[in-house]
Amino acid sequence: MDPSLIDQSWGVTNLHPVGVAVVFVLVALTLSLDRRKAIVPLLIAACAIPVAQRVIIFGTQGRIEIEIPFNAPNDKPCRIWHYNREKSKEIVFEICDQYTIQGDLFSKAILHNREVPTPIPDAVMNMKVIDALFDSSKRGRWITIR
Repeated sequence: MDPSLIDQSWGVTNLHPVGVAVVFVLVALTLSLDRRKAIVPLLIAACAIPVAQRVIIFGTQGRIEIEIPFNAPNDKPCRIWHYNREKSKEIVFEICDQYTIQGDLFSKAILHNREVPTPIPDAVMNMKVIDALFDSSKRGRWITIR
């Protein structure tokens, strides 16, 4: 998708109040305990990190649902679903180690004096979209991306 086509963003982030309270209690415990014992609340907090994550992107003609959007596993296929008014389609991606592929492509670009596969303007646009999503979540309205 051409990033210049993205002009508005709407985001929602959810923090469960009980989860926030638990984090505050664990941080307080960590800070108040002896250094050798402070690892215990940190381990408890690590066990509470959810193993599931999902991103749903809504558009004017349908939506895309991404099963594991941020840290795709390198031992099983990744799936997304494309839904529109008439039908839905599951798209399965082959197993790969995306971080190794990114590192290899970047290294080859440096070694062979080629353009990097992820140019800086792409990163800048990604950050603008992410910032707009959080801003939208905070304000509760659409945010225009400039």
